[in-house]
Amino acid sequence: MSTENLIQLHINEENKILENGEIICKAVKQHPDFQEIYCLYLEDKKEKRILPVVIGSEQANSIIHIIANKKTERPNTHEIFVKITNNYKINLTHVIINKVKIDSKGYGVFYSKMFFENKENNKIEIDSRTSDAVAMACKLNVPIYCFEKVMKEASYNIKTYKNKKESKSVKELEKELELCIKSENYEQASIIRDEIQNIKNEF
Repeated sequence: MSTENLIQLHINEENKILENGEIICKAVKQHPDFQEIYCLYLEDKKEKRILPVVIGSEQANSIIHIIANKKTERPNTHEIFVKITNNYKINLTHVIINKVKIDSKGYGVFYSKMFFENKENNKIEIDSRTSDAVAMACKLNVPIYCFEKVMKEASYNIKTYKNKKESKSVKELEKELELCIKSENYEQASIIRDEIQNIKNEF
């Protein structure tokens, strides 16, 4: 398989702050206003980008159980699908998020394909919801890819910080904030105040 223009993604593993100021949590987060809506966070570790994908509660719970390596009380759709592919010697080799459509509210609808191969080396492509493709990829530990054009249209850059040894402490920043206020440098004071709040909100 040619990986030209393909970016490998991973389930986000730790809390991060995006350049737009949004704080995201690891893996899957429930929407604050709508209980049936979740957001799945996929990370491009090389270029430090996050691809947020809106998914339903069923797919979210399935992914959460897979990541935590926990069994559900009853087999879910993905577990059943895995059993079928195993029984018929069909291997999922990878999944690709191949398209996104951004609606008028700025939300992305993602399209994906799952790629299979049987014992005779016959290759099969199946269109899939991205949530199902990611769940299957997690369950079977296979790569998740995304086209660069999709990443450019729908991903967000992760805000980068100095490492903890180089970064300033809250106390140091608070002293700088006080000096900025005394010197009436309110623009810099606002930046420092936001940085203090971001540090306090992390994790």
